[in-house]
Amino acid sequence: MPATLLCPVCGAANRPAHIRCFACQWPLSPENTSRPSQRMVLRQRLSPFQRSQTPRSFTPGRQGFSQSNPAGRLSSLQPSPRITRRNMLIGLGVLIAVPGAVAGIWWEMTPHPSYTYRGHASSISGVAWSPDGRRIASASADATVQIWNAPGGGDVFTYRGHTEDAPAVSWSADSQRIASTSSDGSIHVWNVADGDDVFICQVPDNYAGGSEPPELSVAWSPDGRYIASAAGSLSAGSSYTAQVWDAENGARIFIYQGHSPAGVSDVAWSPDSRRIASAGIDGTVQVWDAANGANPYIYRGHIDPRNVNNHGGLLEFPPMSTSVTWSPDGKRIASAGSDGTVQVWDASDGGNVLIYRGHPIVGEDLFGDGGGYPTHVAWSPDGTRIASTGDNMQVWGATDGVNLCTYTDAAGPIAWSSDSKHIVSAASSHSNYTVLVWNAP
Repeated sequence: MPATLLCPVCGAANRPAHIRCFACQWPLSPENTSRPSQRMVLRQRLSPFQRSQTPRSFTPGRQGFSQSNPAGRLSSLQPSPRITRRNMLIGLGVLIAVPGAVAGIWWEMTPHPSYTYRGHASSISGVAWSPDGRRIASASADATVQIWNAPGGGDVFTYRGHTEDAPAVSWSADSQRIASTSSDGSIHVWNVADGDDVFICQVPDNYAGGSEPPELSVAWSPDGRYIASAAGSLSAGSSYTAQVWDAENGARIFIYQGHSPAGVSDVAWSPDSRRIASAGIDGTVQVWDAANGANPYIYRGHIDPRNVNNHGGLLEFPPMSTSVTWSPDGKRIASAGSDGTVQVWDASDGGNVLIYRGHPIVGEDLFGDGGGYPTHVAWSPDGTRIASTGDNMQVWGATDGVNLCTYTDAAGPIAWSSDSKHIVSAASSHSNYTVLVWNAP
């Protein structure tokens, strides 16, 4: 991890190239960092960021108010030994005013989105940033996929080819086409310029009668030649697979059944387009040859009971793997699971595991009133950071697991910009049908 520059106002760890703090936008000039004003010192003492840096297996620190800070007392504010009516009135005024002031300081320190897109009429289920960095695609339960400019949300194009929920979306390598999925089991490939369908393909209809329709994930290969899809459901009796398709004509090339009879939650291509990693509802992550499914490696870290990250209660169901992503150099994989962890491991043999525990399971079981475990994970294109979402979004170091920032208003699907400076996510409230763009730490 590169050296970080601590903001003197809020304490957030910034990258050396930052001109302003990503969290509070305070100018990061040498003068500001070496000789902060009294106002800055007071704000820093009232509400510093506190982060844990315990290596290897850890739970990151939480942001919050300092519980004790003797150095923060101002010598000019000494209490008067006399209790007068005037002093009582002043004290009452302070008690009334301080909570609002503290709340204002806390709001100022909390990361806020640089842009909010409000074009959808239902919850956001998928987001993707175009490889050229110019546009964002968002998929929604309103059955639309919307394309909009990354800087300010303008020049919106809405694709209405789906008749049911649109769970996932992925860009072609040249940023000219989109692959989007539907809850009816179809994959639509269409031109970004005009929305015309190039082809529509259908995943095998092999789920048991009366069970839920498949939730499809989709990923375009980095070389632009293939599309991988995965179908998963928690319904009893469901049996779903991962598939590989020809990106030119929609011909199905291969069906991977390594997770059968369980479903597949997510798929991700290696940077060289030769291998696919699939996250399964059976709790495993499997890495296999994209051409024929050969030479699979099966990672079982999320079903190891020693790794479960639970804050009370019992696990009534076996953990499942929820999301998977490759490092840009193709050497490592990060996978998320309902065991409450994100695990980083060698793609070849599953070794050198680093476990991130920032998203603990909350509640009595995995699928009841509980939640909080990570559902999405994405590796930054520059290879230095990983973003993961559960009840919030957390960005942390890819090599040491140090938490860099927690975004309380972000959740659900996430994607990095190609320059690694921004992240797009859904909003944390399911009733808030917005897409949020954030500055990355």
